[in-house]
Amino acid sequence: MKTAIAILIAVLIFSYADAQKLTESEVPSSAVASFHKMHPEIKTNNWEKEDGNYEAVYWTKDMSTSVIFDASGVLIMKEKETSVKNLPSGISAYVAKNYSGSSFKEAAQITDAKGILT
Repeated sequence: MKTAIAILIAVLIFSYADAQKLTESEVPSSAVASFHKMHPEIKTNNWEKEDGNYEAVYWTKDMSTSVIFDASGVLIMKEKETSVKNLPSGISAYVAKNYSGSSFKEAAQITDAKGILT
């Protein structure tokens, strides 16, 4: 149940976050270098500044994926879009019970810097 709540909170946060779009030249070089070291195969991505951190957004297999770094290039988390159909049944049941009339528009897997998946 804690995982269900964490995923719901993460989706809501990322859905309503007020991100500032940036060009790569506006991002600290350490964050850009960390991204390119982590994903040398990715040539096109978009950068956003969110809560003082820098998010590189890119597409893989028709799904949005992003990596968030702090200004010194330290990984904060990775976010990978997933189909709502892939959510555990407990999450759907929790939302149906506690948020009557609500539905999912999108879902994501969040992996923090320690590798913990929510």
